[in-house]
Parts: sequence; C-alpha cells; structure tokens
Amino acid sequence: MNTELTHLSLSTLRGVGKQTLPRLHQAGLVSVLDVLLHCPIRYQDRTRLIPIADLIPHQFAVIEGHILSVRRVFGKKLTLHCEIEDVSGRLTAIFFHLHAGLSERLMPGAVIRAYGDVGQDKSKKRFILLHPACEIAAEELPPLDTCLTPVYPLSEGLTQSRLRGLIQQAIGILENHAAAMDLIPAALRGQYAWPDFMTAVKCVHQPSIEDDVNALLAFKHPAQERLIAEEMIAHQLRLRRARARIANFNSYRLSENTDKLNHFISTLPFPLTQAQKRVMQEILLDLQSDKPMQRLLQGDVGAGKTLVAACMLLQTVASGYQAAFMAPTELLAEQHYQQCERWFKPLSVRIVFLTGKLGFPERQEALSRIANGEADIIVGTHALFQQEVSFHQLALVCIDEQHRFGVKQRAALFDKGNLNARVAHQLVMTATPIPRTLALVQYADLDYSVLDELPPGRIPIQSAVLSNTRRGSVIKRVHELCQKGKQVYWVCPLIESSETLQAENVAAIAAELQTVLSDCCIGFIHGRLSSEEKNQTMRAFNKGAVDVLVATTVIEVGVDVPNAVLMVIENAERMGLAQLHQLRGRVGRGRDPSFCIFLYQTPLSIPAKERLAVLRESQDGFHIAERDLALRGSGDLLGTRQAGAGGWRIANPVRDSHWLIAATQIADNLLKEDSSLAERLEGRWYQKAAAGSKTG
Repeated sequence: MNTELTHLSLSTLRGVGKQTLPRLHQAGLVSVLDVLLHCPIRYQDRTRLIPIADLIPHQFAVIEGHILSVRRVFGKKLTLHCEIEDVSGRLTAIFFHLHAGLSERLMPGAVIRAYGDVGQDKSKKRFILLHPACEIAAEELPPLDTCLTPVYPLSEGLTQSRLRGLIQQAIGILENHAAAMDLIPAALRGQYAWPDFMTAVKCVHQPSIEDDVNALLAFKHPAQERLIAEEMIAHQLRLRRARARIANFNSYRLSENTDKLNHFISTLPFPLTQAQKRVMQEILLDLQSDKPMQRLLQGDVGAGKTLVAACMLLQTVASGYQAAFMAPTELLAEQHYQQCERWFKPLSVRIVFLTGKLGFPERQEALSRIANGEADIIVGTHALFQQEVSFHQLALVCIDEQHRFGVKQRAALFDKGNLNARVAHQLVMTATPIPRTLALVQYADLDYSVLDELPPGRIPIQSAVLSNTRRGSVIKRVHELCQKGKQVYWVCPLIESSETLQAENVAAIAAELQTVLSDCCIGFIHGRLSSEEKNQTMRAFNKGAVDVLVATTVIEVGVDVPNAVLMVIENAERMGLAQLHQLRGRVGRGRDPSFCIFLYQTPLSIPAKERLAVLRESQDGFHIAERDLALRGSGDLLGTRQAGAGGWRIANPVRDSHWLIAATQIADNLLKEDSSLAERLEGRWYQKAAAGSKTG
C-alpha cells in the first residue's frame, strides 16, 4: 500500500546506519517512498565511446585509452595531470580530489575509461577533462554501460553511488506493492499513454538500452511525463485544499466608504498609474467581502506596490480594524515603518514597529499596544507571527517579498488573525515578476493582480557589461560622480560558502575603495554587522553622508535613495537574472540619469554570457523573469527551495507548463469522483519532510 512505503523507514535498507540516516533526512528523504520519488535532475550518457579527435568543447563524453604519463603539479592545490592516448589523439585529464587509491591506480601503461566535461587548455590546441569519473584496469575494462546514468540532487555527505544503491533496493521493495501504488485510474493512463507507476519509476531511475535516450534527456519520455503530470496534479490538489480550508472561514468586511483613502491619495505629490488604480479596485472588492482575501500582487521594480499596500492598510484602519505589514528583513521593515509614519501620522494613524531586535521594555510596550488595540498598523519582520504576539482585531496582513517566507509562515500569520471565528485578509507581494502561467501553477491558492505599468517620467537605467580588467576605469567613474554630489552602490562578489568570508570580502573592498577614493566617504554593510550597525550606515547613506555604499545583496530589495545614480555589481556572472534586475532597480529612482555596471571575471561561460546579454538589452522585468526561469528553473525565483514549501521533485513548471491545463482538469475531476483517491495522491508527493538540498 501507499501508506506502507510512506512510513517504511530508510533504516530498513542495507547500508543505512546512524551516520547515513541523518544525511538522508537532511536531503528530505525520510521513507522508502521518498527515495523512489527522489528523481534524477539529469542523465549522463556513458553508453558510447567518442574518439579523442572527435571531441567537442563543453560536451560530456566518454573516452578510452592508455595512460602515457602522470605528473604532479603543485599550485594552490596539488593536482595530478594524466596524459591519455587513443588511436585518434591525446588529451590531459586533471584530477583535483586526490586519494591514495586513485593515485596508486593512475599509472603509465594502464587502460583508462574517463567520463567528464570536455574543455581546452589555454592554447586551445589540446583537449582536457577536469576531474573525470574513471575506471582503470591493467589490461581490459568491463563493457560500457547499457543505459543512461541518473544524476540526483545531493546534500552534504551523500554521493551519487550511495543514492543509486539505495534506490535500487527501494525499487525491489516497490515490486511487492506495484498494484496498490498505482493511483492513476487505468482509463486515464490509457488516455495519455502513461505507463503504470512501477514501470514509470523503474524507467526513470534505471532506463534500459531500449528506451529513447533523446526523450529521456529532454524529459519527454512517457515514464517521466507520467510522474511529471502526477506531481503537477498533486500540487493542484494541495493548493485547492488550501483554498477550500480558507473558504470555510469568515473574515472582516471592510467599509465601502473610501473618503479617507481618497483624501490621502489626493495629497500625494504624484498621480496613481492606471495599473495602480485597477489593482486597488480589485483588492477593495475582495476586502468588502466577508470571505478571506488571498491575493498575490506582483509587479516590476518601481511599479508602486508599496503605495498600493499602504492604501489598503489605511482603508483597513478607516474601517475600524488593525492591519499588519510584514517584510523579510529588519532593514526593509524599518523603511516601511518610516514611510508609513510619513504618510499616515498626519492622519492620526497609530503605528507600531515590531522586530526580534527590540529591547525588552520596548517589545513589551509594543506587544501591549498590539493586544489592546492601541496600534492601528503594525510593521515588522517574522516576529509578527511569534507565539507571544496577540492581535486585537487583525483584518489585513500585507506580506512584502513573500517568496522570502513560504507557505508555512503565511499559514502561521493566517492563524494569528483567527479571532472570533474570523481571519485576516492576506495580500502577498513580490517584486520578482512571475510569468502568468507559472503564477497559476505555483499560486493556485491565490488570486492574482499585476502592476504592469511604471510611473510616468522614470528614466531608463543605462546598463553596461564589463570585464573586471576595466575595474580602474569604473572606479574613476565612481569618483567623478561623487565629486558631483551623487552616490554609488558597490555590490560585492557572492561568497556562498561562508558569511565570515563574505564579511571580510566586503570590508576589504571598502578599504580598497577608501584608499583610492581618499576624498570620498565609503560605508559598508554585511551580514555579520549588528542590525543597529547596518541601520546606522543605511541612515547615513540615505542622508547623503556616505558617498559609496559597499554591500552584499542585502540591498537587493526595498532600499530607496533617489540620489544614488550608479550601481556596480562585481562577479555578476555568479548571480541569476532576477537578482541582478532587483539590484539594478536600486538606482533610477530620482530625476538624474542612472547607470548599472555588471563586472565579470574572465573567462565567461556561454550561459553567463546569455544571462548578462539579456540584462544589457532589456529592462522589462517580465521578459527577464521568463529568461531567468528558462536558464535556472523556478525554485530559486519562487523561493520554494529556501522555504521548503513545495519544491518540485521531477516536474519543472517552466519546461512542463504544457501539462498545466490537463493537471488542473484531472485534479478537479478526481476531487469530484474520488476524494479519497485524490487525498492519497496528494499525500504521496507532499508528505516528504521539508529540507534544503543542493545539486551535486
């Protein structure tokens, strides 16, 4: 049965002991069913040999030959350079991760089969393989693989070979439950020519020589499509259940009288865009219902989402209720608080700021004002949904940069507002434009509004992509702008492995710029500074006391300094398009021409060239989002990997968007015809423990 494999512990598999089990759990693998659904992210074709002379750079290939020589090369790290020859030519295999067994077997005269990414040396005249997988024998190698080799997402401490062995055992167990595990009705399988569950799982993990290699590599094989469609069906079932749960509650019906809101809008120094007016009407209609609003508001950088949210906060207060505004960082939350203070203090609206860094007396006072109703608008971070926070009459929650939170945190805040059998309306916002098709896949539990118009008069940002060898001329340009009284952002290279290294990097670059730009004031912020230190530097930058702000990507969202006209981003090739577009959006907020320089390290890979070319050619956030999804997939953009809130196992919403309509219809039919089967199908894909993983 489905439930048997769901609850069958991985400790029942051979080779899973006290050390391996926690590593599997870290990868989100808890049961035998989890292992079966841990699908490959790609395949390696090790079924055919390619002569060395016929190799093509940037392809993955299997070569076979004799080892001519082996030499040790001492640099930053010891490497082994192994010269290999076949009847057509020679190449060099370079091994980085050395161990005794490998070093002993890499001997002149041995026969070697190597699989890896084909590159070229600096002369472009000789091929190289960087740390290839290899088999070595004295005389004769075993036969080539007869099927594709799966490559799985890994977490720390797991290897591809270990996972492949566990999956092979799990498939053996599945064979004893094959009939009970097939949750797609036979008629539906026949309609789409899908195999049964057992056949599909076995083919995905262990494709045979008879399977269509090209179809598997493109994720178009019927076995893959069966599992892809099933996961998308389960996803739709999950979101429909979430929407149905919310529909059972009542909410606060806000007043239809918008006099106070209209008065506030009339005092603004600029008119609303037509898109803002349209979206506000959509939201107001929701808020005037006694059913909880669950709406996603998205728009490009600078489209005016914060003002729309603020107007809804004001309408909530004017109707006699409380409203909350939640942001993912203290820096962004403080900026929202300050903006609300400027806008609403003249209207006698009482605003409270709540973050985890408040001192005990200030926090207790804030909690008291929230609980007794003295606070009209509460602005803060994730501290808003902590257990000790008790609201008086919370009617609306606005969540900024919602992808930084995730479904579970949204649900926690939803439950926070559950007072007197009524729950708060929710407006979730993102400045990362999401293509409509993907939004419908990922956010079927939410209604959807989009700000597709920028305020009039915004000057396009001029973008340049430059090699780091031009760094000196960039610094000269920074100096010229500072001399004119303008300000500059300088974003440091991304160092994922260590927050300490990142902090050291920021401080080092700030010191370098201060030495070269001795007559300018250089400030810096990074993750290891205290909140007060970061906020102090940001306040100084806001007031113009700091000329150049050196920072990590903490300034990606929310920072609004109209006098900043240049953004310099180092190692831009390491970042995704959506993040680079967000960073670029920190400039261009005033009336002066603004610029963004993307610095990159050479040599630049072909995918990195594609990404940076998109940014140079376009400032349309929706176009950039489409390209980012095509190049990187959906998980990072939607925040599902960070939040562990619905990360896909085999489906890719971009690649597999053609299954959306069918998955939606099948989900609806299953709910009508067999709700028990629908529940089991959803449970198959969404009982896995949430945990982050990385690609290995």
